[in-house]
Amino acid sequence: ERRCLAPALVSPVFPKMEHEEEEPDFSALGPAFEVDPDPLGLGAFGSVHLATMSLGGALGRKVMCVKAISKQRTREQAEAGGATTPWQELLQREVDITAELGRTQHRHMPRFYGTADDGTYVLLALQLCGGGELPQWLLAREEPYSERLAARLAYECLQAVRCCHDLGIVHRDIKPQNLLFGSPSDDARLKLVDFGLATRHTAGDDPLSELCGTVDYMAPEMLRGAYDERVDVWAVGVLLAVLLLGRHPFRGPSATATEERILKGDWDKEAWEASGISAGAVDLLRSLLSPRAATRPSAKLALRHPWLKSRSLSADEAPPLDPDIPRSLHAMCEAENWAAGSGESFDPRSSRSTEPPPSPGREKAMTPSDAGGGGGGGAAAAA
Repeated sequence: ERRCLAPALVSPVFPKMEHEEEEPDFSALGPAFEVDPDPLGLGAFGSVHLATMSLGGALGRKVMCVKAISKQRTREQAEAGGATTPWQELLQREVDITAELGRTQHRHMPRFYGTADDGTYVLLALQLCGGGELPQWLLAREEPYSERLAARLAYECLQAVRCCHDLGIVHRDIKPQNLLFGSPSDDARLKLVDFGLATRHTAGDDPLSELCGTVDYMAPEMLRGAYDERVDVWAVGVLLAVLLLGRHPFRGPSATATEERILKGDWDKEAWEASGISAGAVDLLRSLLSPRAATRPSAKLALRHPWLKSRSLSADEAPPLDPDIPRSLHAMCEAENWAAGSGESFDPRSSRSTEPPPSPGREKAMTPSDAGGGGGGGAAAAA
């Protein structure tokens, strides 16, 4: 499977394309759209452009973005990676899921305004998210960093995950780089983006088996090759751990070591309890990071956890967290984006392309690396 473009205003290092392609024909979207041909962000699969859409009459124009996905590069990557699902089907699935979620009007989903096919590119008109990715948004805030903010972010992310799961959609790549904000303001809403790895799965379906996403956020059952939507809940648990302590709970010195720690459920719970983080936060972490999917709560159930009420505390009441965590998170994500975009080490700890362990009948989800596939910034648009 291929990776969806997540645009960037400040792009990391991207691989140089070996061939030139036609520019997107934005007129395919229709006369209501005006699109800036100069891209806001570039990636291995295409580009993202600032756009406006006429609302008719005296209503003026609405600002948004248009994502152009190259069909040629999608096909080449799918063929090179040996994906068993036809590339056209993978691309159509991304478009369909992006459109379906964007039309829900859910507060934590980017709005969808239309799509077109110019023959060379698939064009998606989407909500512009000017607040950037989670790490950038956190750095811009003036409010002291505390459990109140961590609880709010976990709550909003779980709300977005619940929206997906209620529609039978599994995201499969939840991480800070795929959480954007509509504006830089402190009260801007979180938006879950990038549905290039999302798939459909409902109760009664056979377990999913593709190994895809980012190793640090993979659930143990995904590594074993049989999983369902609860892998997204696990990923929210990893995200919450990073927000609370500024480091990955399972990251080892290598991708293999990270996978082994995930499979063993090897995170230092006692050290976390001694870190000064509230007992309620640790309790939610234990629940979200339950190594057995059967005992892990659904997103709907996790939203009822008492600690999430911390988001309503005043700034003075909320337990403080290390004020350097936002900076550490930003640096960590920048390093992951650069490593993936430069292709120097192709370390799966920061990549979306991972080799599954040999397993008969198991399909590999083929994706390029994070920023190299067009990600790593997301400051411009919801994708």
